[in-house]
Amino acid sequence: MTLRLLAPLASAGLVLSACSGHDCCGLVDSACTTDSAAATEAPAADLAPPAAEPASDLKLQAKLAAISGLQFRDGLVVVDPTRASSIVAGHDAAAAEAAYTEGQVLLAQNELLGAIRAHAKAVMLAPERGALYLGLGQALVTQKGWEDKAAAAYRTGIEHAPDSVELWYHFGDALWRTGDIEASVAAWHRTAELAPNSSAALERLANVAFLQGRDAQAWDLIQRAEARGGSVPTQMRQMLSARSPEPAK
Repeated sequence: MTLRLLAPLASAGLVLSACSGHDCCGLVDSACTTDSAAATEAPAADLAPPAAEPASDLKLQAKLAAISGLQFRDGLVVVDPTRASSIVAGHDAAAAEAAYTEGQVLLAQNELLGAIRAHAKAVMLAPERGALYLGLGQALVTQKGWEDKAAAAYRTGIEHAPDSVELWYHFGDALWRTGDIEASVAAWHRTAELAPNSSAALERLANVAFLQGRDAQAWDLIQRAEARGGSVPTQMRQMLSARSPEPAK
């Protein structure tokens, strides 16, 4: 099986803007201390129009709308039956496959919100099918700050399909992005166990060994990956060679 490697994504949190206007959610600041009587007496022409909603808020709302019907709890994805019922009519495996295919097409076209929406719908239509969470995770991981949601999607998929090589591999990638190095390494080791003839997980593990200064293990993993048709970045190989000569095969 050939697995597609994902380029690293920078982790960044989503920033919610503060309340605007006079609706300050119970907070007291200069914007909320206008004398009520003076405000009542002010001519209508002097009243400023309401401020437009910040673009960042609108973008966040669109992202949250794309996953409406799903909840992320305790590191897992759970279908919210109340909200999901307004999106899908009920369990439908064929419709789930169609939604998954649509999501993959949209992902390839860089229509990211549409891809998230389609993959979320697929999961809502057949939440017991582990393979569907692969697409959901691939779509979620494109959003900065949502790496933990992607990891939750892969983890849920693994619960339904514990021997899925692709789910374990991408689970490792998502965990790496969240900064959970130990768990990501464990996921890639599990990938290598499930697919001993695949080079993808070995390449990832070689990279980790190189970064952690475990040169002998890095060379062993590189050679094993290359024996299976894989490769590692030329720059990494050069830097490792400068630090520790490659042992004879």
